[in-house]
Amino acid sequence: MNLSRTSASVNDAPGLLYAGFNQDYGCFAIGLDNGFRVYNCEPLIEQARDESDEGGIALVEMLYRTNYLALVGGGRNPRYPPNKVIIYDSVKGKPVLELEYKSEVKNVKLRRDRLTVVLQNKVFVYHFALPPQLLHTFETCDNEKGLAAVSTSLNHAILIIPGRQKGHLQIIDLNSLGYYISVGESDPLFTALPQNNNTNSNTRRSINVSIIAAHSGKLSCLSLNQDGSRCATTSDKGTLIRVFNTATGTLLHELRRGMDRAEIYSIAFNTESTRICVSSDKGTIHIFNLDPSVVTHVDHKPRGPTYGEVVVYPTESPTNYGLTTSGNRGSALSFMKDLLPKYFSSEWSFANAKIATESRCLVAFGNQKNSFTAICADGSCYKFYFDPRKGGECARESFYDYQNTNNDSDFVTETLDDQVLSDKPRILLMGLQRSGKSSIQRVVFGKMPPNDTLYLESTTKIQKEDITRSFIDFQIWDFPGQVDFFDEMAYDPQDIFGTVGALIFVIDAQDDYNEALHRLFTTVTSAYRVNSSITFEVLIHKVDGLSDDYKIDTQRDVQQRMSDALADAQMEYIHLTYYLTSIYDNSIYEAFSKIIQKLIRELPTLENLLNVLCSNSGIDKAYLFDTLTKIYIATDSSPVDMQSYELCSDMIDVCIDVECIYGAQGNSPNNLSLSDTPDLNNHLLDGQQTPVSLDNQVDPDSESLERRLLEHQDEQQQQQITTASSEAEASSLIKLDNGDVLYMREVNRLLVLICLLRQDNFEKHGLIDYNFQCFKEAVTEVFEFSRKRNTQQQQQE
Repeated sequence: MNLSRTSASVNDAPGLLYAGFNQDYGCFAIGLDNGFRVYNCEPLIEQARDESDEGGIALVEMLYRTNYLALVGGGRNPRYPPNKVIIYDSVKGKPVLELEYKSEVKNVKLRRDRLTVVLQNKVFVYHFALPPQLLHTFETCDNEKGLAAVSTSLNHAILIIPGRQKGHLQIIDLNSLGYYISVGESDPLFTALPQNNNTNSNTRRSINVSIIAAHSGKLSCLSLNQDGSRCATTSDKGTLIRVFNTATGTLLHELRRGMDRAEIYSIAFNTESTRICVSSDKGTIHIFNLDPSVVTHVDHKPRGPTYGEVVVYPTESPTNYGLTTSGNRGSALSFMKDLLPKYFSSEWSFANAKIATESRCLVAFGNQKNSFTAICADGSCYKFYFDPRKGGECARESFYDYQNTNNDSDFVTETLDDQVLSDKPRILLMGLQRSGKSSIQRVVFGKMPPNDTLYLESTTKIQKEDITRSFIDFQIWDFPGQVDFFDEMAYDPQDIFGTVGALIFVIDAQDDYNEALHRLFTTVTSAYRVNSSITFEVLIHKVDGLSDDYKIDTQRDVQQRMSDALADAQMEYIHLTYYLTSIYDNSIYEAFSKIIQKLIRELPTLENLLNVLCSNSGIDKAYLFDTLTKIYIATDSSPVDMQSYELCSDMIDVCIDVECIYGAQGNSPNNLSLSDTPDLNNHLLDGQQTPVSLDNQVDPDSESLERRLLEHQDEQQQQQITTASSEAEASSLIKLDNGDVLYMREVNRLLVLICLLRQDNFEKHGLIDYNFQCFKEAVTEVFEFSRKRNTQQQQQE
């Protein structure tokens, strides 16, 4: 896996350029920006290392367990030019062969008798000797990934490469090129060439090349089994894996990874060619059955030149091969596959494994039965076992950090990438699979319509997102429900839970929540031992459609059972807060508002400012909203009722929709930044300097108020802020049927104030506008003070 040919991830190990298995999957090699290393897989032991300041290695192709390696330079400072292939003797510690080309080398494949070099549009095949003998050059379509695979069988040498047309596959019989090594010969660099090395076409066999139209899209991954009788392919869409018989070109299996687009990193056959494993950027490794003993042979009529059929082949294909039912999961309507689209004939994986980190990985079946190994670009190595009869989720047997593994193969616990660790408080979303965690995150912080969450896949790895919105500054982590993150042999709980501000556990109210309660108890008690300052929040989720009585009974039952469990464990001092939520109404925003307020250090100050504003302006209720998420970060001390909150929340949606239609493009308030806000330090309500006091504003017609208004205007003029510019801030007024008024004013591009007041109080709008300006200035000062304090703390740390 050349890491420069696939999408990068923030979790990639620094300096890692390449990772790949040898021909029998017993070893793997990595290329680094300062050299390369070779490891044994079972047990994981470093076998060789060559690191220096001479430069990076972007490709390391092993030749079984011999001392010969094919190297290609890469990285910021390549050790060798990227257009050269270096055959390196790791025992002598020096190159023994060098091949140079006119363009960059994309890939190299080694056999004991063949050397294959892949360029962008050409593939060179050599007899592997000293010097190498060029046997043939093949042309391909653009092959940026350097796709190629070669069988390991000495008697059946097959090479597969992309064809000249997009989606086509060339199958090449390497033995038909001439000069093949006998089983007794071992050292490829000292293999004697035949005495008559004339390459005239009259003295050579005809080259056996076959073409298959494997996919409609561009090929993205290729693989061969050991004897070259089976090949597997995927396209850049990444939803289907197709397995072909290389001797006949027949499509044997069409296996479905999933519905959405994915980047396939690797495909591997087991030794018996009865199974394949597939890894992708979704963080899931899929195992498919290909057991020929359970293949149902059916006669099918030729369907014409559809994708997956043979286009050009020298021999006639038998007709008793087709799609199989090999124990993989299939559609419930597969018995009607002849009447339904091809989707219903597909087979899904019978077993799968999860990679928790967001990292690219290669997979291969292990030496032990029913096991496979995954090596990842973040420097980790996993070993899994699967049940050959039941399938399902695989069991992880071990985890290693191979870049830090010494020759004694010490076990290394998993650590999180330094780029992920942050001083920001974290909000963790935890719960069982399909409880609704990802839907909550996408709706609240991603503005996804609730109905669209029906198509989200289950979380397979930690999803992290930075939320930085004015006073809201934290990270939210969405955890997969099937992973035990308190397993100290695999994870460091201190790294995960050490700086957590809130742990939110989601329970599906529409499901049997016995297992969820058990997981909740384990999670809460374990996390509390790591960090006793965590606030624990429980969302009893998906309550839409349930009766009010059922909702209340469910909350009481969950709360009572958790209280009893904590009391039995003598941990009743752990406090949990419970919420009834749904993404189809405002209850989820109300719950998150209360959760996030606990993480805002400036909350008491903001609440006090809102109390002063309400008492001196005749406002019944005031909310300070984050404009993006509709989370209110503060409110006054009067009780919050859902009706007033929903009115204010809906007003944000209305104003955003109106602004999108009628708002000015060049002077939109949304284009302003906090740095554009006027500097109003003179109005800081710090108890020492208070030129403007909100407590004294009672009569808009008084001479005192007029004087203060004139002073305020003078200050704005001195700061080159005109009255017109202040009016450019977004504002809105909605009169309700009951006589109340909803009044909205934009504090800055991140915050908006929405007030509910009686219409007769709003007649004093001059006073309200003035008091709002003072409130705005005070909020700005609080924010600036908080930002400076955070900067100073970071500098001290």
